[in-house]
Amino acid sequence: MSRILRFSFLPAALLVFTLILWVMFLPIQFGGVSAYVIVNGNSMLPLYQKGDLVITRRETTYRVGDIVTYHNKELNAPVIHRIVAQKNGTFVMKGDHNSWQDLTQPTAGDIIGKAWFHFHAMGKLLSPVQSPLGVTLFSAIAIFILLSMFISQEKGSRVRRNKLISGNRPVPVSIKFMKGGVSMRKLGSQIESILFIFGVLFIGSLVLAILAFSNPETVSTPADIQLVNVGFFSYTAATPSGVYDSNGLKTGDPIFLKTTCNINIHFGYVLNGNPLSDVKGTIALTAESRAANGWTRSFLLKPSTDFTGNATDIQADVNPCQILNTLHTAEDQIQIHNDSYQLTLIPEVKVSATAGLLPMQSTFSPRLVFYLDNNQMYVVNQNGGQDPLSPFKVESKVATADVPNKIQLPGFSLNVHIARVLSLIGLIASLGLGLFVGWNIYRATKQDPALAASLRYGSLLVNVTQMPSKLAEREILVESIDDLAMLAERNATAILHLVREDGDEFIVEGNNVVYRFHLPRERP
Repeated sequence: MSRILRFSFLPAALLVFTLILWVMFLPIQFGGVSAYVIVNGNSMLPLYQKGDLVITRRETTYRVGDIVTYHNKELNAPVIHRIVAQKNGTFVMKGDHNSWQDLTQPTAGDIIGKAWFHFHAMGKLLSPVQSPLGVTLFSAIAIFILLSMFISQEKGSRVRRNKLISGNRPVPVSIKFMKGGVSMRKLGSQIESILFIFGVLFIGSLVLAILAFSNPETVSTPADIQLVNVGFFSYTAATPSGVYDSNGLKTGDPIFLKTTCNINIHFGYVLNGNPLSDVKGTIALTAESRAANGWTRSFLLKPSTDFTGNATDIQADVNPCQILNTLHTAEDQIQIHNDSYQLTLIPEVKVSATAGLLPMQSTFSPRLVFYLDNNQMYVVNQNGGQDPLSPFKVESKVATADVPNKIQLPGFSLNVHIARVLSLIGLIASLGLGLFVGWNIYRATKQDPALAASLRYGSLLVNVTQMPSKLAEREILVESIDDLAMLAERNATAILHLVREDGDEFIVEGNNVVYRFHLPRERP
């Protein structure tokens, strides 16, 4: 089987190897994931020197410490520097030899690739190839060399066939050795094709498995998470006519305690931000009084209740007259009296959610402040330009999330988990095919030695119905079919095969010498 392996399995390995090189090193300009960078400065000394060649490869994620090539907007050119920090979805870049950071802070989309291979001074040799014409010529030469390796074998076979055809040879006749009508020559060709397919499938699956299982299924990637907590305060009260407009008391109006002491407070809440899921939390409402000397008292208006979804509300009745009575009673005990207070409404929202792929938690406790004395209460704006009735809070966090890892291939990316499954299926299928074919070949060759010869040297065999009467004046018997095959290849001729009643004759003619091997047939 060595000859079949040499002419079927090895070409398959060479084909897969060529495809691997194509996938790994195909430039971005041609749909690949690799870029070839020639260092043209000293900003990365001592690691990279001017004239060095750095091959970069596009990745799904980049981390602090990675050396990457990115498009610098100020220079309008690619720059290879190191990532030294990350903030707000951008990367802070700096050359190892520089004392300053780059002004341009690229995003992941601006990065061309991460440093992969480094070749000292190689860039000087490849400088002429940087032009489009140079890249085209270089690619054409590389493809020509690879194709030449593939067709060299076929060319040698064609030369041997031409030599055979040019001679005066008998017309080949198919002699059937197996059930189903498969000739020796056809069977040998089929085995080579099957082994070629097996080799491509097995080696390709093995390489894919190495790539897939050497990379984690998930990678931690930085993500900018933004949560926007929005609240809405409102209040109503029943008041006698004539104090307010026809619509009565509305949110924002002062409240006169001589007309009403029963205020209904309402607070609405909405959580916005990145695509949210699994939003849930609790909400409660508290009032807090504060005197000028810092004395505070708290009043629970509504205990904590659970909610789900990104919107909820809470409402409670507040009686400022009762709060004043409580405060005055306490002041009588300490013999200190205050004329006015701050009464602050404090809703407390504690919420958890999944933003994108990240679990997040947030607390929102806005404060609506009222001035309160024995006669009135009204809203006090302590937030500058922000509407105290519509508070909001924006939270931005840079967090990491485990996302599915991908293998970058020309024109597309393949999920690592899917790559693992496909590689295992390919390995199992190829090994199953190999075992099936191998077992059947083993059984068949044990039963028929002539079939074994056809499997090994099917492309050299010419089946004939009779031998010429005078092949040569000299005849030499050889000990094995392997020796005869070596003589056939050395003389660039075929092995004539004739089936006799007592066995199979194999003959090679060369330099006026006939080499003969007789394979006796076993009697049933």
